[in-house]
Amino acid sequence: TAKTYASADTGNIFGYVSSTDGGVIKGVSIRGYSTSKRATTKTNSSGAYLLLNLPAKTYDIRFSARGYQSSNLSVTVISGTTVPGSITLSKN
Repeated sequence: TAKTYASADTGNIFGYVSSTDGGVIKGVSIRGYSTSKRATTKTNSSGAYLLLNLPAKTYDIRFSARGYQSSNLSVTVISGTTVPGSITLSKN
């Protein structure tokens, strides 16, 4: 489980990016957007990512990696918590 690093007014999104064959995908570009905030990161060698200190809103998250089809996920951040945001990408 992910540790919570959120303040009372913000939350976090934590997840894994895997491929349809069950492997993890490292270096995936991740961009999260809401009406007033943009956040970016990449997955680590375990396919994990963390977007920190996001205002409590709904975010559209775009995942893209060379050799895989890009995909989007909608995640609602809840103040003071870390919410899940894992996804599976298909190879091109």
